[in-house]
Amino acid sequence: MTFHIEAYYSSSHRNGPEILCTPEDVDALIAKLVKLPESHGVAALCIAERVDPETGFPDHQFYLAVDGEARLGAVKYADTNGNWASDGYPENQSGTSTYLYFGEGMEFPPNSGIPLDLACQAVKEFLSGGGERPSCTPWQVDTCV
Repeated sequence: MTFHIEAYYSSSHRNGPEILCTPEDVDALIAKLVKLPESHGVAALCIAERVDPETGFPDHQFYLAVDGEARLGAVKYADTNGNWASDGYPENQSGTSTYLYFGEGMEFPPNSGIPLDLACQAVKEFLSGGGERPSCTPWQVDTCV
């Protein structure tokens, strides 16, 4: 089965999300987030084909945060089994980080910063895996829910 990501990160998505279908689309998304005027941008992602039949809403959440200047990313994933954030390296980030999502702060737990290439790989795995939590990055419990 082919999956599609619905991406929300810009006010232009009021009329509908940006659709990502290929790994190249993910690369293009990262390039756009790196260039956002804010130094820390967030995209909300979900798999279009993975919707709760009772509610009509996605049964999962995935957030990609990008710090273009530092070339770091962070990811969050949530489903009915729990809430996680990427578990990065202490030398990348020592405290809670705040990224901007539509102008509002979204906190990520300490040490959630990972290399931007790894964050990109996680999004590609999220796409190819149909919305399952990617295994390419270590995870920690998201303490900033």
